[in-house]
Amino acid sequence: MGLADLHLHTIFSGDATCTVAAVLEQARRRNLDVIAITDHNSMQGVKHARELSVQYQVQVIPAMEISTAEGHLLAYEITAPIARGQALEESILQVHEQGGFCIIPHPAAVASHSIPLENLTKALEQELIAETVIAMETLNGGFYRRNHLAEKMLAELALAPVGGSDAHILDGVGRAVTQFEGNTVDDLKASLRMKHTMPTWHHRTNAIAYLLQHHLYRSLRLAGWVVSVEGPAQPFLLSRTK
Repeated sequence: MGLADLHLHTIFSGDATCTVAAVLEQARRRNLDVIAITDHNSMQGVKHARELSVQYQVQVIPAMEISTAEGHLLAYEITAPIARGQALEESILQVHEQGGFCIIPHPAAVASHSIPLENLTKALEQELIAETVIAMETLNGGFYRRNHLAEKMLAELALAPVGGSDAHILDGVGRAVTQFEGNTVDDLKASLRMKHTMPTWHHRTNAIAYLLQHHLYRSLRLAGWVVSVEGPAQPFLLSRTK
């Protein structure tokens, strides 16, 4: 079975603390086969990740997390960024035009810009949108995500279940992942289409320690520091942002 982390952030998200190289090195160390760099409204990190992917022996899906007018949306296999602030349906259709697909992130999260279930249900009535939105994140590695409610929401929709770490700090990479048949990007996409995916915890850490580290590192990032610059051998390595 392959392992994919489909929800990762780098310094190009603004509120995340890791360089692209640090994320790739951590993914390699945690034996992930596929990752997606899903920075907020940016694909800058994707270019760097794809250039480095062979070096770190991790496959990378081009992706981003779009801030639609109705909540956050994960878009994959796209070639150009999708503008923020558009209606949910318009954003999904633009992903479809690029030949990509979408996953609904943290659908039941508290104060995390989740798409309301009624909005999603209405959008899925359109054939092209139903073809494009193929999965829902029922296991999110962040905080206040209410994964148990996400599982209940999935039961009302014909979508594949996935897991993603939603990592903004280095130790978050690979916390929650998606198991799939095979070990390549193509294998992953086939498993998603057939709904043969399984969300699972992969790297568990002490919850309190992780929460404290998360807030400390993100505070440093907002103050203009990058915390994890290269690999996790020195996870607390500060560098000023340029």
